[in-house]
Amino acid sequence: MAEDPEAAADGLSGFTVFAASPREDVAYAKVFWNSLSLQPPLESRLVSGDITQRLRVAPAVGSDRCRCRLSSADKKARQKEIAFEMKMKAEQKAVYLEKAKKRKEILVLIQQRREQSIQVSVCWGWGGGEALCVWGEWWGGGGSEQEARSE
Repeated sequence: MAEDPEAAADGLSGFTVFAASPREDVAYAKVFWNSLSLQPPLESRLVSGDITQRLRVAPAVGSDRCRCRLSSADKKARQKEIAFEMKMKAEQKAVYLEKAKKRKEILVLIQQRREQSIQVSVCWGWGGGEALCVWGEWWGGGGSEQEARSE
């Protein structure tokens, strides 16, 4: 496919000329391009372009026309439901706070045991196996801390 210099001179530079192409291919190409550029017939359109056929916009959700009036019994029932829900949430919150408190206590206990374990292992290494330091106190070896260290 190439552009024809004569067509460009005539002001038809936007068109494509099929030079050295079989007539059958040219016909298929023309049908293809025409099908792409044509609009569908009016009968096949789902909605006409006329504005009068368009539906009105639906009213807002919170408009006064849609609100229904609750009777006093319904209001009392709704208030009871709300009170019950708030009570349940408060109880659930209390349970969660209790669990959080227990968790903190367990973490403190774990930290204390970890520190004690570290102290025991450090003291065990100093005494050469003869003395044992448990929570800062020396056991075994029959003497004071200084004597246990010197052994």
